[in-house]
Amino acid sequence: MTGFYTYLEPTPTSQAATLEPQRVIYGGGQFVIVGATTDNAAGVETSPDGVNWTTPNLSGPALTSVAFASTASFGNEYLAMSYNPVSNGVGTFEGSANLVSWWQFALSTAFNSDPDAITSGNGLFLIWGGAGYTDATTGAFIGNLALSNNGNNWAVQNVNDITAGDQLNPAQFTTGTYGNGRFVLTDVRNNLYTASY
Repeated sequence: MTGFYTYLEPTPTSQAATLEPQRVIYGGGQFVIVGATTDNAAGVETSPDGVNWTTPNLSGPALTSVAFASTASFGNEYLAMSYNPVSNGVGTFEGSANLVSWWQFALSTAFNSDPDAITSGNGLFLIWGGAGYTDATTGAFIGNLALSNNGNNWAVQNVNDITAGDQLNPAQFTTGTYGNGRFVLTDVRNNLYTASY
């Protein structure tokens, strides 16, 4: 198909180090790419048109996932997260209402998980990950969820709470999305989890 896309090389960046992109989203009139610089620091690029890009100044570790929501507390809000598997399940999270100034935030210690990804819908953010313990029978990771309507206060739910304590059924979440009034997630055992908001 002629004219389907325009190739941009290199990856659009105004950073001294090349951005290694991990995720790209669109929200609030902006494209946002998150990833890592070549020295494994946080990399963010923003653009209103997908052609001209600017670089906010972040100092945290490399980012792996990003989401956008229009929240009651902050209006347009972007949340990005990183996860270093050698940091014993500790994730670093960055938030911004204007894509210029960024703040770091932390989940409740009840999350106790390796955070995997973040998504959003209906003014809510949802983070999921594999918990810091495994199923005693199967050795599979058990999943945790964290839900917030402002990016600062988080309600945490363990997948065992969803399934009435049945540890033989749930496993680590793999992917999720929001649409038609509900979040839908899957896990590595092909189970589906849904919640309406």
